[in-house]
This record gives sequence, C-alpha cells and structure tokens, in this order.
Amino acid sequence: MKCEKCGKINMLPAIHCRNCGYGQLNEINFSEGALYSYTKIHVPPDGWNSTTPYIVGVIELEKGSLVSALYSGEKDALTVGNRVNLMLKDERLFFW
Repeated sequence: MKCEKCGKINMLPAIHCRNCGYGQLNEINFSEGALYSYTKIHVPPDGWNSTTPYIVGVIELEKGSLVSALYSGEKDALTVGNRVNLMLKDERLFFW
C-alpha cells in the first residue's frame, strides 16, 4: 500500500499510513528493486531442512522501503546494489 500524502510504501495491509497517519492508501504492484543485503542460510528453522542452503535477501524498493525475499537464481551471481526482479509465488516473495 502506498500513501497518497507522503508516498511511503506500507508492506502490510493497513487503514492508515504507518509513516504519517494519512488514511488514503493505494495498492501498488512492485516487480523490481535493488539488492540491499543478503545471507546464505545453512542451518534452517524446522520445516526448511530439504531446502538448504538457501538465500534470503533484503530488497530496497522505491522510496527506501525494504522487503525480504527468497532468492531463486544463480547462486554466485549476487552483488549488493544490483537490480533484481520480484515475484510472489505460493505466498512467498522471491527475487532473482
């Protein structure tokens, strides 16, 4: 949701902007951002044992909002600052 007043992107559903309190939020679709940071997980939480190792990245969207996403791509091709694509699949956010 993007605030009509301040332009801040609110990642979770909300009635009012978490930044300025304004009550007009518009749905947005995002498909890309910049890789802000990432980490490779070798010891997963319960339920993720079959998917190790996996990479979780932090993606910076417009206006500086950050989201975390699972990485789906060439494992050696990650560079902080690179543009990446985002996709929601099976209720999980992925980037490549």
